[in-house]
Amino acid sequence: MEHKELYISTAVAAAALGVGLYLWSNNQKKNSTIPGPDGMPFIGALREMLPYASEGRLHEFFHELVVKYGPIVNLPLPGGSEMVIIADAEAARSILFNRAAGRVEKSAEFQKFTVLKQGMVALFGEQHKVHRKHLVNAFIPNQLNQTIGASAHYATRLMNIWKQQTISGNNAITVDIYKSMMAMTTDVLGKILFSHEFNSLDRIADPLPVHGAFEVAMDMMVTVPAKRAGKPEILWDWYGISQAQLKAALKPVYDLLNEVIIKKRFEIKKHGGRRPGAVRDLIDLLLEADETGREKFSPEEIIDEAATFYLGGHDTTASTLTWTFFELCQHPHVVSKLQDEIDNMIASRTDLDNIHLARFEYLDHVFSEVLRLHPPTVMANWRTAVTDLQVMGHRIAAGSRIMIAIREIQRSDAYWTDAQDFNPGRWANLKAGHEYLPFSDGEYKCIGHKMATMEVKATMVAILSKYTPRFVSGQNPRGIYSATLALKNGYMVEMVERHL
Repeated sequence: MEHKELYISTAVAAAALGVGLYLWSNNQKKNSTIPGPDGMPFIGALREMLPYASEGRLHEFFHELVVKYGPIVNLPLPGGSEMVIIADAEAARSILFNRAAGRVEKSAEFQKFTVLKQGMVALFGEQHKVHRKHLVNAFIPNQLNQTIGASAHYATRLMNIWKQQTISGNNAITVDIYKSMMAMTTDVLGKILFSHEFNSLDRIADPLPVHGAFEVAMDMMVTVPAKRAGKPEILWDWYGISQAQLKAALKPVYDLLNEVIIKKRFEIKKHGGRRPGAVRDLIDLLLEADETGREKFSPEEIIDEAATFYLGGHDTTASTLTWTFFELCQHPHVVSKLQDEIDNMIASRTDLDNIHLARFEYLDHVFSEVLRLHPPTVMANWRTAVTDLQVMGHRIAAGSRIMIAIREIQRSDAYWTDAQDFNPGRWANLKAGHEYLPFSDGEYKCIGHKMATMEVKATMVAILSKYTPRFVSGQNPRGIYSATLALKNGYMVEMVERHL
């Protein structure tokens, strides 16, 4: 009996010691010299993060960390892992270009969490390089000019809808510019990526969100990585986010893309390897054979890349356009100067192409300043320290996640005069350096940044040549962070028709 009691006591003591050592080891910071919140065993800094995350204010949480701890912060995460937040331009460049003392790679975690496992955003290493090499033709001048033409076309269609909805005798209409830009970019991307008409603008007058089945499914794809992160894969089925469950929920996406692909394959085969006509969309490029006659991408890769390009170009472009109108409404003198340039430039040539659009200097200054204050992506994350790193005098332990605080760098007084002010004039004699990275940088820089730039600029030229945006009082606009930081609760703008 005494031996049995001794055995039980010893086992309990050993278990308690083991749990204690586990808790102690998991509460010991691997990046101990880097300042940051202490966190708690198992949950890290989750308790501090949750109130911000639940309200779409994680960007404010990151900002407060940088203000409190400085340009390098260690953030304890649930499960004992750690994330290092970098808000220093030189250090960010060394990470993004993999030039730090040690080795950094894009994390495999996003590929695990996303549904689109064969899309550019999820890929890393050699597979990413192969896809990027084959997809550069999507951004040659001819393709960019198609983007410009589609943007101008759907902007004109949007303005026609505004005109139809304007009360007789008035020359102004108040619109939710975020809703308008979301609908317009949906139609633009449908055209240039899939040669498909979503007709989102036809539903712009609907008081409910402007979403068809495809758009609803795509919106679901955006939220999946965040829903899966922090949950064991074994529980994904319980939460309704397993791969099989999502495949069923996302059926409208796969049905549409498969239908488009089947039609295009038939046309390509019928005409000896290439679809006839000068206008080619993204799926045409994905279906093209290489020099050996083999297709460059598998069916799964084609669908994932097409969906990835849609997701990558939709919310980001719509939010950038919305922030542009937000800033213009606060700064009417900028609107006047911008309209003067637009009027002068289109007086001599109304048909826009990428070369002509690049000559709109003040438009470029406005665009650059909007991206500085309101970058499409708040953070460039999903990097992992493969080995121990030396960054800013600190050791970052192998296995640590690394996040580049793009928004913090671009709003830092360390790099910008009057950093919080909207001042397009600063770009007249300014060549951006490491402190400006709205599309990230390095090997994984956004491949579609030129297309997004053309879409935003062509849209602004079309709309500002016909309308003047004016501030609407009584609003409390707030950016909501979910994949992108946008005015997702809407932003009302009075659009006043110009009579030239």
